[in-house]
Amino acid sequence: MCPEWLSGYAMTNLSYHWVFLPFRLLIGPQLTDLLIIHWFGCIFDTSVVFFLVYAPTRKVATLFACAFHLMNSRLFHIGMFPWVCLTQLPLYYSVSWPRLVWKKLSCGSSGKSDDKPKKISKNDKQKSVSVPSSRKKFTTTAMLFYCGLQLFLPYSHFITKGYNNWTNGLYGYSWDMMVHAWDTVLTSIKVVDNHQNHTLYLLPYAFVDNDRWTKHADMAHQFAHCIDRNIRAEYREDHRPFTNFSVYFDIWCSMNGRFLQRIFNPEVDILTARWSPFEPVDWLLPLLHELTEMRSMIDKMTHEVHSWSNTSDVLFVADFPGLTLDNYIVPDMDNVTLTILEGSVKYWHSTDTKTKHLRKGQSLPNIPPMFHHVITTSASPSSMLYTYVNKTMKAAPTEDELAERRQSKPILPLWKEFNGRLENYVRFFQHVGNSLLYEIYGVPMPRRVRISPDETTWTAE
Repeated sequence: MCPEWLSGYAMTNLSYHWVFLPFRLLIGPQLTDLLIIHWFGCIFDTSVVFFLVYAPTRKVATLFACAFHLMNSRLFHIGMFPWVCLTQLPLYYSVSWPRLVWKKLSCGSSGKSDDKPKKISKNDKQKSVSVPSSRKKFTTTAMLFYCGLQLFLPYSHFITKGYNNWTNGLYGYSWDMMVHAWDTVLTSIKVVDNHQNHTLYLLPYAFVDNDRWTKHADMAHQFAHCIDRNIRAEYREDHRPFTNFSVYFDIWCSMNGRFLQRIFNPEVDILTARWSPFEPVDWLLPLLHELTEMRSMIDKMTHEVHSWSNTSDVLFVADFPGLTLDNYIVPDMDNVTLTILEGSVKYWHSTDTKTKHLRKGQSLPNIPPMFHHVITTSASPSSMLYTYVNKTMKAAPTEDELAERRQSKPILPLWKEFNGRLENYVRFFQHVGNSLLYEIYGVPMPRRVRISPDETTWTAE
């Protein structure tokens, strides 16, 4: 029920999926995103359980729940979650429903029930009304404590302040799954050898296989120390002199259609930065809430730029006072123009000795394909946009080709999904085997599976 969801920016363009085709044809894609996905999704999630509990509406609610979970299985890659939810729906029905279904399906059934109601004697009634034992009291107390804890945890962010970022809570999973859509455009990891005054840049996926750490300060702090340990181990293997390092993260993210902005302070050494689970993270840059109201303007200008040509695009960026944006224009981008929306900046690049000062409303066209630097000189955060023509989009498939691919794609590829889940199980056991080998021998000894040259047999190394 938070504005982030009801505003319709959490899941944009989801209406173009084939499951929403009837709604899209009736009310259009934008209203489908807002009314069906966000508003109806909110109403359904907050009310369906009451309709399932209430017997007169249970069957209709089950049909809606089945449709909802089946749609989720087509829309998202969330594993077994929708199928497990489907198997849990019978829990809302009476415990005797399997026997009733079996009686209706059984052939040659006499239709008479063998289970005759038993008369309850007065002694049985007296036995049923008994004083609760201490075990029952303990069980009831434990269940009430557990329910109270579950109700309290989503609002416990004032305690676990070190886990708060742009979204409050442990890893952002406190009742707000899929409420926040992240778009990470740039991830820069700078490692500085302070002894030799040498700087190198690390690949973002050098030691991890996902980017979850880019949104959470506690994970970023752990990852920085992981980088330090691994580099020190390489120095020891190469018999290089012992030194100390500094690690800097420059990560640009956009949450729910906002401006691209930094999430961590790029001038803070994460290795020496302090982090505590009970204190706010001082090197975490705040979300620019003052620019949130400009999301409608972003949508309007995006549609306007896209109407110029099939290859034109736009990028909205915001930055904090005193920080420098180091941006590289690739040769595939043409007619790059920088326009200042709010604040003032200073622009320069390596081959130009002149520094240009830009204020609100001013533009700088034809930016050359090289590194350039934009520093915010105003006292308040600056916001700007880049418009450009993407030459690589000319080689992209046309709408007719995309429509043909959609038609050739099966709606329910059950066999393909089964094979994919089987491969995931194989990977799971491989990871378990790698962990056991590491625990036994103390060094990484990965078990790798490869295909032999004839691609008919599998061998393990």
